[in-house]
Amino acid sequence: MTSEPLESGAAGAPPAAGAARWNALREVMRRAREDEERPVAPVEDRVSYGQEQLLALFELFPESSTSYNMPRVHRLVGEVDPVALAGALDRLVVRHESLRTSFEDTAQGPRRRVAHNLPTGLLQVTDLRGEPAARLDEALELARDDAARPFDLARAPLLRARLIQLEHDVHVLVLVMHHLVGDGWSWAVVHRELSDSYSALATGCEGEQDPVRPYSDFVARQRSRVATGQGRSSLDHWVARLHDLPPAAALPDELEMSTPTFRGAGLPLPLGEALSGAVREACYRHRVTPATLLLAAFARTFQYAHGYTDVALAVPFANRIHQGMDDTVGYFVHTHAIRILVPEHQSVGALLAETDSRLAEAFLHQEVPPPVIEEELRKSGSGDQLALAFQALFVHLGQQKSQLELPGVEVSRESEFRTETTKNDLALLVHEEGEQFLCHLEYRADLYTSRSVGRLADTYMSVLREMVDTP
Repeated sequence: MTSEPLESGAAGAPPAAGAARWNALREVMRRAREDEERPVAPVEDRVSYGQEQLLALFELFPESSTSYNMPRVHRLVGEVDPVALAGALDRLVVRHESLRTSFEDTAQGPRRRVAHNLPTGLLQVTDLRGEPAARLDEALELARDDAARPFDLARAPLLRARLIQLEHDVHVLVLVMHHLVGDGWSWAVVHRELSDSYSALATGCEGEQDPVRPYSDFVARQRSRVATGQGRSSLDHWVARLHDLPPAAALPDELEMSTPTFRGAGLPLPLGEALSGAVREACYRHRVTPATLLLAAFARTFQYAHGYTDVALAVPFANRIHQGMDDTVGYFVHTHAIRILVPEHQSVGALLAETDSRLAEAFLHQEVPPPVIEEELRKSGSGDQLALAFQALFVHLGQQKSQLELPGVEVSRESEFRTETTKNDLALLVHEEGEQFLCHLEYRADLYTSRSVGRLADTYMSVLREMVDTP
């Protein structure tokens, strides 16, 4: 559930309302070039800050690890070559350091262990051709079992794959990757490389693949950057922005939750053709991205429903600012608390300008690891409040295309496939199919009821309609 909510925009002069985003993008690119010129010491087996944070969570709540399993389920129609697919998966693991990484506790803290030789045969093949007509349901049940099964974090790879044959030319491909070794961006890399390798192996037309920059390079630069002047400046920005956070944006508690179980539920919220079109028109009119408008509406929803005028929401940023990291599988994403002022009677234009500005700031300073910000805030007694700000999450995933392309095979994503787990108390996930926006409210089932989430969904839809109808 990771994505970059800020888009670079169309080429040409930046529109007035989006100038902050353009300036932030240029500055991030300048810093990245400057950072690449700075020598850093290798980190050997150190973990990234994000991995360190997740491993601490898993130690505190061992059952939470499975909620960070990331499944992808595809329907394959056509002649599939299992041998070529198995070979493509083995190549993928060999190429990417993260997929050969395991984790262990040591006296010095958690450490990464990168295997150089892993046994082949990652792909499991299950034949359901002799089963009754309900074999698709059985295949999806197998997929849910794969998605829910814990990984042994001390054994690589933290990736599993299953090919389920339903008919001679109909298959279901299940891929599950743990968040410790990949993020939402990484799935695009996985799909692209699987497609290329499968095509080469199935057709015998081998091509040379460009080398991949190892994830350990990112870990080294991330840890060294915190100590630089620019790293300190960005950290100071977050401390100034977050030191006096308001109470976290949340629904009034309906259920008493003692120990979190990470049991999740969801509510689909498709905007439909008419409202989706109105959202795009309003974005064009106000010169903002859909992510900005949909996030602004989420903030205003809490103001309408519960009277909040200073709303803190968690938003993930891709954090792939270093050259060559776009093609690396790994856990790069940083999720930051975005603080949006939503006073009563605020105009739509003012709210969008406020949200756009806050997103631009976060984009500019996205490279600061959230655990470092939390530790700095703890020095002034504000660290606990920052943790609460991550109760509500907004994720804009953009166009969710399959990206998996196998010659002679029609590939479609099982977009409705979801696990019954959640990482946050409440999350609004947005993706696009064609010209339509599909929202999904995911929530902690031992904290909120479907009734309270349904009321929030109704308020969000009302806010959206009001915002797009306002001249």
